[in-house]
Amino acid sequence: MIETVKSNFMWQDGVIVILVIVCWFLFRRHPTPTREMLEPLLQTAAAVGLHLDVSSSKALADSLDHAVVNIVLHFY
Repeated sequence: MIETVKSNFMWQDGVIVILVIVCWFLFRRHPTPTREMLEPLLQTAAAVGLHLDVSSSKALADSLDHAVVNIVLHFY
């Protein structure tokens, strides 16, 4: 009985460690992208008539969302 309880706790400890590792990989921080890093994306977007605002991560996300909505509406 004690061995079963000990085994269950060891299994739970292993699951917790795996969850911590997975969360670390999912939520790790990335360096802020620079304009030079985004230049190929900006050139490609401009070539198809999209304006992307790269002044901040939020502005980039919003402009990408807006671009997707415009593209989807354009094809319907």
